[in-house]
Amino acid sequence: MKSLSSVRLTLVVLGLLVASCGSDSGTSATAPPPEPLDLEATAAGFDLDSVGAEYFEAISYGPYDENLFDIYLPASDQPTPLLIYIHGGGFTGGSRDTSGSEDFVMSYLSEGVAFASIDYRLLTSPDPDGVIKSLTDSARCLQFIRYHAEQLNIDPSNIILMGGSAGAGASLWIAFNDDMADPINEDPVLRQTTRVNAAIAISTQATYDIGKWTSVVFEEYRLDLLELADLLGLAQRLLDFYGITDVETFESPEILEYRARVDMLGLMDADDPPFYAQNDLEPATGPGSEPLSVDLAFHHANHALVLAEQADEIGLENVTNIKGLMIEDPSGEDSLAFALRHFGL
Repeated sequence: MKSLSSVRLTLVVLGLLVASCGSDSGTSATAPPPEPLDLEATAAGFDLDSVGAEYFEAISYGPYDENLFDIYLPASDQPTPLLIYIHGGGFTGGSRDTSGSEDFVMSYLSEGVAFASIDYRLLTSPDPDGVIKSLTDSARCLQFIRYHAEQLNIDPSNIILMGGSAGAGASLWIAFNDDMADPINEDPVLRQTTRVNAAIAISTQATYDIGKWTSVVFEEYRLDLLELADLLGLAQRLLDFYGITDVETFESPEILEYRARVDMLGLMDADDPPFYAQNDLEPATGPGSEPLSVDLAFHHANHALVLAEQADEIGLENVTNIKGLMIEDPSGEDSLAFALRHFGL
């Protein structure tokens, strides 16, 4: 087994090789070590003494006011694994303050796992950018924490993403994307890898190409996209989602490309990290029963089902539990057991 010092030396050498790959002009991407974060532990909403953890809040990870994260760091003489939680709220609400109860956070801290919860830019109406800004903010936070991993005592190679609803979709979007690291970017944060050990998605959406909601997720309802948007009262939300002002541009080449960029189903391949999907919504209604509502459309069991079916088809590991469809993974794992296994704990 390699010693810790030899592993670190190997990582340094690899880092130098990557940094030596400059631009065409010969400019090196070598950057100085990160400036230390100005960290001051504050009181958490619950007692951390039993795990010897410290809590740090409202750390800025980017240029926007919403680019903030909180982090709980367990006492350890070795770098710790990290769970990053991305909140839900349909990309129009929610905050990092709603990212976990005391029992939920402590279940990770007691296992020696650091826990971060993040904010990101939300959609406005009208919105000039669309949902991609929320997704890329979340990815940047992951990269920022990796960039400062040594100061935070985080193991940058042992990170799992988790979220509920919109945060679940964001977690899958990052996990299913190819590595978004840009080794020669002027911003050293954006040179960091976005690859993770696994993703945990609670009440997720299957894709943010909403066109696929009609053709794949809700195929049996036989609705077209505009009918679905009108049915749910989401015509303006549809425009905001892609930063457009006219529904006629929804099928334009530019927006088709945008839709492909935010399509988790289209991004998924066999080389992606494993994922856990859980949907507890009951009943899982279909045509002829309870009509689609906004909540049902965004959290329908079909979202988890089509993700699992595609993953099974391509051979991507997944643990999927869908209460409304009476689907229970034979492993019997809950999200915590799944996370600990993929942390190697």
